[in-house]
Amino acid sequence: SDGEAKTLALRQDLAARAAGMSLTVGDARGAREWASQGLALSEGRTLLRAQLLLVRADAERALGDTEASGDLLVEALGINQDLLERELETP
Repeated sequence: SDGEAKTLALRQDLAARAAGMSLTVGDARGAREWASQGLALSEGRTLLRAQLLLVRADAERALGDTEASGDLLVEALGINQDLLERELETP
């Protein structure tokens, strides 16, 4: 339903913001946890998922896991590319 979709989006947005704030204060582990919680809410290929993947990638990089960071960045880029292509196809 529309209400459920809005609630999901709100929860993912809050998780992304909390993850970003955690990174800002130097808490990469907290950022990773917040981003993971937001990602666990839905596997839909949305802009919010891409944002969560980017924050999680930053957290992984800060924790020294550059391979995981790269994989997350590639996934986020794929989502953004899909969304852009969809937008460009819409008349």
